[in-house]
Amino acid sequence: MLTVHFRLDSTLQEAFATFREANAPFRALLVTVEDEVMRLHGKMLESSANMDNDLAKVRENITTEKLEAAFIIVKISEGEFALVSFCLDSLKPRVRMLYASGAGHLADVSGLNYILKEHAMRVEEITSSLFAKENSASRTELMTEKEKLYAAIEKMEIAPMQMAMPGVTMPITEEGVNLLKGLSRGDLNALSFAVDTEKIIVDKVLEASEDLLSSLSEFVEAVKVLLPEDHPRFVLLRFPSNETANIIMVYVSPSASKPRERMAYASSKSSFVLQAEQHGINFLRRSEVGSVNELQEVVADALGMEQKEGSEE
Repeated sequence: MLTVHFRLDSTLQEAFATFREANAPFRALLVTVEDEVMRLHGKMLESSANMDNDLAKVRENITTEKLEAAFIIVKISEGEFALVSFCLDSLKPRVRMLYASGAGHLADVSGLNYILKEHAMRVEEITSSLFAKENSASRTELMTEKEKLYAAIEKMEIAPMQMAMPGVTMPITEEGVNLLKGLSRGDLNALSFAVDTEKIIVDKVLEASEDLLSSLSEFVEAVKVLLPEDHPRFVLLRFPSNETANIIMVYVSPSASKPRERMAYASSKSSFVLQAEQHGINFLRRSEVGSVNELQEVVADALGMEQKEGSEE
């Protein structure tokens, strides 16, 4: 499944911070995706003692604004929230996929405790009956493997803060480190990273899929979809060969990108490689290309080299 890491605008980030506060007087907020950026739609909806009345206002808001798709985050009780992915069934598959691929990332970055994650294809479905109270066992069943991992981590004791690695001037974010470890374990097929001011952030994620691994060309095409044609990226691809998992790094530096942008990536590459290796990534090969269209050749060449070495042993 493709998980897209959309950027959150500053207004939405501030809204989440307010929503997380204890006794915040709000019931719900609407999030829409515009130009691959998640944005707060309208104002946060205030809460009352009657959830049914509050949800009626949510439905009225959606109808009045003629929204065809949105994420609806609802406070069920103090400290407990529900995430509803609302998409009209009549929408084009591309739009429905856009919201489906962004739901997981929104849940992760919002910082809220979700006890329910639901889908709605009609405005009329957004009622209190959608948010039946769950017990702890059923909550666990609703959690993804990633959420279960985070829940287990939260119960662990906090280790002493580690010192920064010497020579690293462009750190990878904590999310990036966690996903690098997931790539090493085989939870993911590919990751792309972007250089953002003073840190290296995750741009797009391609989760593990056996279907993609049946064909190298299909796998590379799926990775190419993640990459912009006019901006550099660090791309890590994981493809099994000879019963081993090979991780290939490709630094994509399109000629259409700005020189200053290419310079930022070039100066950060060594830092990125060092950190990736220290977090368990063993590279079969590291390459640089000037276009996403060169990915197929580079990956095939790297895997061909590995297969040749394996046959000589």
